[in-house]
Amino acid sequence: MTLEDLMSEVRHLSVEERLRLLELLSHSLHEDWQPEKTPRPPAGPEPPERAEPSPFRVESQYRLRGLLKSNEPPPTSAELAAAYADHLLEKYK
Repeated sequence: MTLEDLMSEVRHLSVEERLRLLELLSHSLHEDWQPEKTPRPPAGPEPPERAEPSPFRVESQYRLRGLLKSNEPPPTSAELAAAYADHLLEKYK
């Protein structure tokens, strides 16, 4: 039986029979298939170790974090949508 004959016969099988055939093919492929081992590319030079961050950088991080703090609750989805709509109206005037 050729592959074309087999493929045409499969189309005439019931759904249950095709599912059983699919399961059989899947198990057969799983047993026989061995993935090809692809060689890894040679490793490049080691990345330099990170130095301690500068005091200025650490201080900046804390100052920026303080900008995000607020005593007010975060805006609701409706408020955000309205602000975005206002932004777009202003942008495309």
